[in-house]
Amino acid sequence: MASIGDPNYSKYPTRGPYNIGFKQIRTDKFDNEVIVFYPVDKDPKIEKDFKHKTFSFFDTKNQNEFIKGILHSMQPCREPYIPNNAPEFFYRFLLGAKIKNSFEEAPLSKDFTNKELIPILYSHGLSAHPRYYSQMLNDYASHGFIIFAIAHRDRSCSVTQDKLGNFTYLDGNHQKHEYEFRAQQLRTRENEFVELINEVANIGHIQNKLNLGKFNLGIQNLVVSGHSFGGITCISAAQMTDKAKNIVAFDPWTYVYQDKIVSGKFIVQQPMYTVMTEHFERMLGGGYIWEGTKSLQEFAKSEKNESIILKHGYHYDQQDLNLLTPFEALIFDKRMPSYEIPIIYQLNSQLGLLYLSKLGLANSYKETDIRSRVDKYMSKYVNYHIEYKNKRE
Repeated sequence: MASIGDPNYSKYPTRGPYNIGFKQIRTDKFDNEVIVFYPVDKDPKIEKDFKHKTFSFFDTKNQNEFIKGILHSMQPCREPYIPNNAPEFFYRFLLGAKIKNSFEEAPLSKDFTNKELIPILYSHGLSAHPRYYSQMLNDYASHGFIIFAIAHRDRSCSVTQDKLGNFTYLDGNHQKHEYEFRAQQLRTRENEFVELINEVANIGHIQNKLNLGKFNLGIQNLVVSGHSFGGITCISAAQMTDKAKNIVAFDPWTYVYQDKIVSGKFIVQQPMYTVMTEHFERMLGGGYIWEGTKSLQEFAKSEKNESIILKHGYHYDQQDLNLLTPFEALIFDKRMPSYEIPIIYQLNSQLGLLYLSKLGLANSYKETDIRSRVDKYMSKYVNYHIEYKNKRE
């Protein structure tokens, strides 16, 4: 993987009114790693005190293991060759990918002593990792949300570490459409995600675990979200608990539940936003994914749903690696050179924020803020299958 230039986040700053803090916790029952992002006051003293603890796309505490995970991610459905020691050139570019206003263990903004801090729980895709969505998750935190991004232990994560320090990598021995294996993975993911929902919804417990002081956690508006395998994970897990109140799903991979979904036997109860990239169907080698996405919406109960097709978009445009290593992205996706990757990535994340504002969940930004960023791209890149218009519009 040889990149052109030094990939970093400097061209893609967070846009909310807050800086960001981050820390890592673990779930109690299944021992999942969870990266937490939260809003921090834009205070020069905090920025000075924490300037040496900025967020890196790379897990700098486990560099060699993280790059092995990336190598697994590059070959997700066949056994890859993994060297014992990853050579330096595989990661020297990505080491510079830092979000400079995101600080480890920084104090939570004082605003949320009283103002509602709404949690968003995020599930990663097949062969991915929570860090593969770093720019978007940091940006959402900068807009006044607290994000809990789980690393699943079903062998779908590029690399995970247990509490004893043992590393487990993506299982690349299976093809995408091996039903029994994927169904088993999804059951594991659902159990892990429901457990995370339960832990976050236990306000006293999660406040003690986070050690950020007392704050007004808005569990009555809890949002579940995810990409690809994580998209269907958050949707299906939400139907297993009454604590999940809203859904934001990026390219949900409907494969395991496809038959139930298209026959109307899989009913989504919560307000749900789905976005599907135009080239996701081609990547999967079949036309079922749009039928599944449409059926999710067709049989859903809520009248506050929204469904978008992201024109010109590729599945991995919803991850940071396409943003940070665009040359490799062109090869991996078999696409022509394009300036559109960062536009699609940014638009993808902003449209989710726009939907949350329509639901009335934006207490730290305005709907007009997001519209001013996306309006010039809407006609070229966005096709509304279902558009939710709130009473203010």
